[in-house]
Amino acid sequence: MKKMFTFVAALVGFASAAMADPTAAPAAPAYPASQVKAVYSATYNADCNFGEWGSGVTCTDTEFGKKYVMSNNYFGLEFREHLNCAKMEALHLDFFADEDMSVRVVPIHGGAEVGVTKAIKGGEWNAVDILLSEFEGVTNWTDVYQIKLDNVTGKTFWLNNVYFYTTQAPDKDEEAPKDVKVIATEPSYFSAKLTASATDNSDEVIFDVLDGETVVATQNAVSGKETTFSVVNLKANIEYNLSLVARDPSGNKAEAVAVTVKTLEAPVAAPVPTYVADNVKSLYSDTYTTATAITTLNAGWWNAPQMAEGELADGNKALYYYGFSDGMIGWEFAKFDATGYTTFSFDIYPLADGTIDGGPLCENGTNGGDYAVAKLAVKANQWNTITIDLKDKDLTNIFQVKWINYYSLKSFFIDNVYFYKEAETGINNTALVGKTQKTIVNGQLVIERNGVRYNAQGQVIE
Repeated sequence: MKKMFTFVAALVGFASAAMADPTAAPAAPAYPASQVKAVYSATYNADCNFGEWGSGVTCTDTEFGKKYVMSNNYFGLEFREHLNCAKMEALHLDFFADEDMSVRVVPIHGGAEVGVTKAIKGGEWNAVDILLSEFEGVTNWTDVYQIKLDNVTGKTFWLNNVYFYTTQAPDKDEEAPKDVKVIATEPSYFSAKLTASATDNSDEVIFDVLDGETVVATQNAVSGKETTFSVVNLKANIEYNLSLVARDPSGNKAEAVAVTVKTLEAPVAAPVPTYVADNVKSLYSDTYTTATAITTLNAGWWNAPQMAEGELADGNKALYYYGFSDGMIGWEFAKFDATGYTTFSFDIYPLADGTIDGGPLCENGTNGGDYAVAKLAVKANQWNTITIDLKDKDLTNIFQVKWINYYSLKSFFIDNVYFYKEAETGINNTALVGKTQKTIVNGQLVIERNGVRYNAQGQVIE
């Protein structure tokens, strides 16, 4: 009987180990914004990105904070902007776990990774404060851009109010930044890089780039150090007369410095697809309605390249991928059923001859669900339309598209990515051939081929 009682007691103890979820948010921070470098907190209107980093962790935004369910050992908070924490004293995190645990907190700043482990009591909010001096050997806090949390395999917890802070109120500052310099470098089709520097008694500088009166880019920097950043969402083949204004955290501004940016001339737009809209399930095309929301157009698989979107013609956008450090990019989206569609198609415009692997991935498909062409040759400086036969494939759970270039293409444009099936009735899908002109008439897309006008559904407009 004693052994039975011990066993039952052990089960009861095990069952009670997991505690309730939070029912309220933690107390709001009391430090003024001037004494804080915020990573994530409603009080400071700050948020961060989720560094899943292949760990299999999930993150959900809840009313009480970010909820993490761990299937592996680590994950990260990726800052929306790099933070200069040189004048900060400590790092604060509000932490709620569903059981007693410990966590190792590792700020990422470009130097050696140094972590501090803290015990967390389950079932309540823990106000975790770590002095920066506790991160032994770290002396440079001028450029912090991530926080990694590890040693938490299998745990479930919530985070809120993540910020660096100082207990000292800053001195009144009325001195504007000095020695402001800026040059334009590496123009692209829809973006350009600027390299800027300035000095300020606060040790921090914020650069605002303006097109007329509109701010088109903002970058934080360290006083006296050059920083390079991108101005995006530009149009191709345009000369922009921009201005750069340097300011400090107190709002003191230097005089604007002019800088001219000339974007590259983009290729012609991809051919307009002509398949009947009812027979198309589109992922990316100005011609068709998108079938499912794409959560990312540049999944971080093995150091994905940079990406920009811009118009190649009025109302005709394309995606431009460049700066490859590896050979793969991916799109991720909610799963959908493409059963009945017989072909996957995409248009690619490479800037060098090469080969491309690419195609959709299905969770339940044969051959790993990877229905891709393999090392298909594509020609430089022209649009190549690639089609993949999907007949007899299991397409019930399409969830990704990937392209692999094996370094050969260097950079390329992508447009008109969709599934289609041949029409059973009505206009033939391939009937709209010849020279195409696309216009918008009374807010509706009109496609004209060989003197005949069609709507987006492929129907003749009288």
